[in-house]
Amino acid sequence: MKLRAVAMTGIALLVAACSSEPQVEIEEALGTISQESFDATTHFLADDKLKGRATASPEYLIAANYVADRFAEIGLQPAGDDGWFQQVPFITAAIDAESSGVIIHAASGDHELEWIKDTVVFPDAVRDELEVRAEVVFVGFGIHAPQLGYSDYEGIDVEGKIVASFWGGPESFTPAELAYYTSAEAKAAELAKRGAVGQILMWDRQEQVDYDWDNYYDGYPAGPRLTWINGAGEAAGHYPERRGFADISPASAAKLFADAPISFEDALDAAEEFRPMSTALGVEVTLYQKADHEHFNSPNVVAVLPGSDPELADEYVVFSSHLDHIGTKEGDDEDLIYNGFYDNAVGIAVMLESARALSELSQAPRRSIVFIAVTGEEDGLFGSDYFAQNPTVPQGSLVANVNVDMPLIIYPMSTMTIYGIESSTLGPPTTEEVELEGFEVRPDAFPEENYIGRSDQYSFATQGIPFVYLAEGVESTDPDIDGMALAVAYEEKHYHQVTDDLSQPMHWWSMQRFIRATTRVTRRIANEDEAPTWNEGDFFGDTFGP
Repeated sequence: MKLRAVAMTGIALLVAACSSEPQVEIEEALGTISQESFDATTHFLADDKLKGRATASPEYLIAANYVADRFAEIGLQPAGDDGWFQQVPFITAAIDAESSGVIIHAASGDHELEWIKDTVVFPDAVRDELEVRAEVVFVGFGIHAPQLGYSDYEGIDVEGKIVASFWGGPESFTPAELAYYTSAEAKAAELAKRGAVGQILMWDRQEQVDYDWDNYYDGYPAGPRLTWINGAGEAAGHYPERRGFADISPASAAKLFADAPISFEDALDAAEEFRPMSTALGVEVTLYQKADHEHFNSPNVVAVLPGSDPELADEYVVFSSHLDHIGTKEGDDEDLIYNGFYDNAVGIAVMLESARALSELSQAPRRSIVFIAVTGEEDGLFGSDYFAQNPTVPQGSLVANVNVDMPLIIYPMSTMTIYGIESSTLGPPTTEEVELEGFEVRPDAFPEENYIGRSDQYSFATQGIPFVYLAEGVESTDPDIDGMALAVAYEEKHYHQVTDDLSQPMHWWSMQRFIRATTRVTRRIANEDEAPTWNEGDFFGDTFGP
């Protein structure tokens, strides 16, 4: 407990030094953080009865009502379009496997690729039937970023063509750059802008090491793909220019290059070296698909703690955490439920405890704070994307986002990772508040995992809103505990598995300090004299900022 003693001593010294801040008040509020209350939330949300909280499922709606009730108990105000709820309009697309496929028209004849073994076809978001035949052009990773010294589209014409590209992107890109340029939407937008009519994805050597094609699409399609739609019926991230979209196996990709000026091995070499080698392959492909569509709503749960400063209360700090998980699986296994304990019942519990502590302050923070439990995160960050583009508070009033998603706190923790800390003026105050709880802020231990683009803060970043994503660190206060090894083991054995359930361990002392840190950070941001701004030269600021 030596670290705890040091941390509390540091807090006491800071209290004495900062007479302008009501530190005794915040300490009293932080003292209301309760393990009993925290456990009540996680045990309710991760119970088998909620069947994994899949977006729009009856069990998700039970979870949404539970969070709304907790917001009400805390004393927050409803801030949805419909009381506590912001209904997100979704459209689902379920592929008809028997009526969808890929045909390679090679010199040796037509080759229909076998479903799952050779290819899968993704359904169009809104159109029931599509078919397109066109020449294929290889375009590397399908990325155009000349300001970063990289372009797969330089000197190649893809108008009226089907583009074939690898997943991923150059390792020379920063995590923020990779998050954007490797996203499905950015790649689709680029090919559509250039007049391409279809898209084929392929696996480079690293993808082939990391994943096994024979197992990756096992059971596909397990369920429909979904996205949100606007009032005009237009789907987010949908590009009508793209009339076919498929993924093909490495063996099938080799067939695609059989009569091309370059071989598939040449293309793999170029990808491994992050060297553009865009080439027309001289072969045509037919992509065809049939899909069924349905419309439904699923709610974000939105509450607000009004600000106390008349001049700043109309600015909003958004505290986000996702409520959904991935539901259940088919089969005859004993356990079929993806309970989502750490991912993300724990995140919701952190948000509720922080909200309750902040509501206990005798004077609310100067800015208003929106607390939002979002839907559709596991399907593609859809609930947060919808809110960021269609906020239930005045457009342009969102000034910062604090996001918590799956804080994996299973050992006595000495560090925290804060994604986005280098991007904006949120960095220094966030670091200071986290250090008050005895944590050292450490860099991302898993940059290759692209976490900065895989949770809800990304939705706010792409709308120009500075963010911090607060996450666990991988160092332990106990020298006999290897935090990195435990984190990797969880990722391999329990992430998105039925074993992410109430049987998972949790280290409450570290979790309590984590909640205190998130509460401090949120309050500090809401109390700053100036709204946060992007740092000069930051990728998100330069790309999406005002």
